[in-house]
Amino acid sequence: MPKKLGEYNLTPKEKAFCDLYLSPDYMGNGVLAYAEAYEIDTEDVKQYNVAKTRAYKMLTKVDILSYMQTKLDSTGYNDAFIDKELLFVMTQRADFGSKVAAIKEYNKLKGRVEDKLKLEITNVSLDLGNGTTIQKTNAGELPDKDTGQSGEVHDNGGSDQDG
Repeated sequence: MPKKLGEYNLTPKEKAFCDLYLSPDYMGNGVLAYAEAYEIDTEDVKQYNVAKTRAYKMLTKVDILSYMQTKLDSTGYNDAFIDKELLFVMTQRADFGSKVAAIKEYNKLKGRVEDKLKLEITNVSLDLGNGTTIQKTNAGELPDKDTGQSGEVHDNGGSDQDG
């Protein structure tokens, strides 16, 4: 059973950071939320960088993240809500740019598409220009840039033919 909001081991300033981070005024800006909660002057570059580093660290703490997730869930911002909003954007007919973006996001979430292009190299032949050719069949990786070793190395004795 998830913890209730009062059951997290947070200091008053950590709780203030979380509440500010989730508020409409700060909208997920960790630096400004941290600066406000810990009374840091963001006009000072050094203090701004301190706030930036510490906000990042705060957002990796389990109790901080759990508290914020519980708070979001209690206000209706949860997976079901996001799915419903995504469905709304996908089915609307007013803004096709948003519709296409929502469909792409849905397809990524469902694992129907991948962001990365998979490229399989099956044959590689590299002429080093000094009579040496590097060849690899069913290559999984390219030759090391420093040693040139990964495939078969053929010394062609200065000729342009493989051998």
